[in-house]
Amino acid sequence: MNKTSFFAISDSASSHSMSSHLTPEPQLNPFTPIEAVPTFSLGEDAPTAHRVYLTSVSDGRGRRYLGTIPAQKLLLSNQEIRAMAQEITGQSPWDWTPKTTFFDGWHLAYSLVTEDCSADVDAENPLSLGLLFQNSYDGSWETGS
Repeated sequence: MNKTSFFAISDSASSHSMSSHLTPEPQLNPFTPIEAVPTFSLGEDAPTAHRVYLTSVSDGRGRRYLGTIPAQKLLLSNQEIRAMAQEITGQSPWDWTPKTTFFDGWHLAYSLVTEDCSADVDAENPLSLGLLFQNSYDGSWETGS
């Protein structure tokens, strides 16, 4: 399976979203709905895993297989991750702005930054507070990694 597709948005002019040797697939919306299909072991009543698909993919197939997640892992959609980020930052006294959204079809990195809590290290290196939210649909990014 080719894992070279990506979607990256950044307000930073110096950021680079991909190396020149990768061939991207058509851009995938990181907040496309997913479908989780339970899988069962022979003779088991409870699912042992979930096969995860992106739905509404405009490639003619309608959905795209992303990976299989063990049933005991909490599967959250990127939409839910973004909603949690908005809920958390909405409770803050500071104004938060989305900074970067990275999505390669399997992994999401979503960051927000506030200028309300910042310091000037020097003229070229301002320091501000940021939050990073991560998710993966193939189980390769563990919580806290």
